[in-house]
Amino acid sequence: MAEKPKPYTRILGKFLHKLNYRDLSKNDVAVTKSLLLDYIGYSVASVEEKPARILQGLAAEMGGPAEATIIGTSKRVSAVWASLVNGSMGHMTELDDTHRGTQSHMGDSVLPAALAVGEKTKAKGRDVLAAIVAGYDCGLRAGYSVMPSHYFKGWHPSGTMNAFGAAMTAGKILGLSEDQLLHSLGLAGTQTAGNFAHVPIRGMSKDLNPGKGALNGVLSAFLARDGFTGSFDIFESVKGFMALYADRSKPEKLIANLGKPFLVGEVAHKKYPGCFHIHSSREAAMDIAKKHDLKAANI
Repeated sequence: MAEKPKPYTRILGKFLHKLNYRDLSKNDVAVTKSLLLDYIGYSVASVEEKPARILQGLAAEMGGPAEATIIGTSKRVSAVWASLVNGSMGHMTELDDTHRGTQSHMGDSVLPAALAVGEKTKAKGRDVLAAIVAGYDCGLRAGYSVMPSHYFKGWHPSGTMNAFGAAMTAGKILGLSEDQLLHSLGLAGTQTAGNFAHVPIRGMSKDLNPGKGALNGVLSAFLARDGFTGSFDIFESVKGFMALYADRSKPEKLIANLGKPFLVGEVAHKKYPGCFHIHSSREAAMDIAKKHDLKAANI
């Protein structure tokens, strides 16, 4: 008889469900505030981009209650639509936060989810900050459990694992019970998507992926709040996230050293637009140009 899988989803969900502001160190709070401020800045810079205008127009056309603000505008739409638009705008400038271990930009989904649901519910700032830390931890741990094969199979991590982070953040702000929070993760997992087919033409779907990660997470949390069920074992199920989204998974990464420290501290800011791994070569080129007084006209 096959051994029953360890309840990784339950262990992770239980720990993050209990997390509150008092559990955060001063550094956790400072890092989280810095990531949030940075996110707002690079999202505002995307407001007039073509994909941003398309998404803003669609959100307005779809209608709904004026619950949450589209960053950089005076427009207010439903929390679900705001999370989609703001999550997508966060990716457009290529200045979003980055996490080397999972090749993801978790803030593009966790932060718009926090702002949209926080604004809708008039949540306290400290509760929102704790929910953001929990969201980063959940999403990044999901990423660690399936990397690197997840990436090499063609999945776009900022669309896939981000949905778990957004669901955790939104669920925490909504005050879901432990079981509801697990259902929220299960619902996010059944919507997990996003691939790299956009790369040859830099299609707008690149920006849509983290936006959908945010929307999927927020939608999952609201559904779970209202009694909609998903699963309690989305990560370890034989038909769940790790089994389907990786050739080789690392389930132990889901619960290793919980809170020691929180993973939000591993997230980096970008100095330049573009993938973080090319920043060092950019700086090397700038150093050479400065050292040898190179001008564009001479090349």
